[in-house]
Amino acid sequence: FRIPERLLITLPAASESAICRGLPKSEGREHTLLACRLLEEKGRGEDSFWHPYIGSLPRDTAGLLLLQSYAGGSLRVSAARELRGTLAEHELRHLYQSVKEDYEELCQA
Repeated sequence: FRIPERLLITLPAASESAICRGLPKSEGREHTLLACRLLEEKGRGEDSFWHPYIGSLPRDTAGLLLLQSYAGGSLRVSAARELRGTLAEHELRHLYQSVKEDYEELCQA
């Protein structure tokens, strides 16, 4: 059983999209390319093949609690205190820094 490629948003497909062509393609930034592709498709509205899928995505970012808790350089949410000194905290800091750098690059593009 194989899922047809046209039914997937893959990194190569995202890289080919208009909004992503001008973005740097460095390792570890795949999440930004995929996010930009989703934003591009969202901007197409009902004309997008992906409209039903994008419409099913949550509008609330509460699921990003861990990332939001590190915003500003310190862990501020009590649940995040439990992560101090763990590999999860290290990964959270790395992800936050990566997203922050991507955001800054996109603002300059």
